[in-house]
Amino acid sequence: MRETSIVQRSKRPVGDSVESVISYEKTAETIRYNERRKGESMKDKTILVVDDAPENLDLLVGLLKDNYNVKAAINGKLALKIAQAPNKPDVILLDIVMPDLDGLEVCRRLKSDSETADIPIIFLSGQASSEDCDRGLELGGAAYLHKPVDPGSLFSLLDIVLPDPHFS
Repeated sequence: MRETSIVQRSKRPVGDSVESVISYEKTAETIRYNERRKGESMKDKTILVVDDAPENLDLLVGLLKDNYNVKAAINGKLALKIAQAPNKPDVILLDIVMPDLDGLEVCRRLKSDSETADIPIIFLSGQASSEDCDRGLELGGAAYLHKPVDPGSLFSLLDIVLPDPHFS
């Protein structure tokens, strides 16, 4: 709880860089999420984060790691390998625009495989067009978020797509 009071007293990060603002918002939103969950962890739930930009992976893994088991993939090929492994993720956060194997093709392959078809996919779009996002939903995606990802929106979506074992 001490960490909460420190963040609540801060008005904004000292630096004005995007990274410092995102870091501040990430910390504050993570604390609010933990308080809403009353400290209950969802560590039994695995989230696969897929993005070709290492800084995006680092940001999302950092945001989620206190509450979930998080796996990361830097490309679509690795994402397919992780998703098809014995310990499948419970949800996938998937960048749409990636070289070689884009997020739409990864989704199509996962949804056509009976072993992975039921894994919810939340698309992440930074440069993707609205048509790409719509196509992702048509392929079976559960939702999409625009980058930079708003932590509150991400946690809200995760609450929707991941069943809470305490209420089952």
